[in-house]
Amino acid sequence: MKFLLLVIVGLQLLSNRLISAEEEFDQLASELQLTDMDLVDFCEELSNYSKMSFLNTSTLPDKIKAQNVYGSYLKSQAERMRKFNDVSSDFFRNWTIISKPGDVEMSAADYGELVVFSNTLESIILHDNISSTNKDQTAGKCSLILNYLN
Repeated sequence: MKFLLLVIVGLQLLSNRLISAEEEFDQLASELQLTDMDLVDFCEELSNYSKMSFLNTSTLPDKIKAQNVYGSYLKSQAERMRKFNDVSSDFFRNWTIISKPGDVEMSAADYGELVVFSNTLESIILHDNISSTNKDQTAGKCSLILNYLN
């Protein structure tokens, strides 16, 4: 009788574990789908800011702000994704991309400096033609960037 009771309790516990594994699978699937949709929106917004900054340097602060918001969102999603232990092979690629985002893992201040630096450098490359008339001005901007890094 005790053996039968132990078997029944064991089967119930195993059943609960299987249900929670299915629930975790479903939760991961929905989290990944929502995150993918949000990332599409962020990337579209960043793309629009990039297009505008190619044409006009006055949109550079907006682009920098959008990249910082994107980085903050991606970092928060990476932390959420890491809570899932057993990731199915169906989701492993997407989970890996979101849970290991790269540069956004830096501190917010360091990431912000990286974004400002890369956008300023991109702006110099796109909008400052190096000629004899503005060579000194471009060199001055480059030295400001180098001093900023030190």
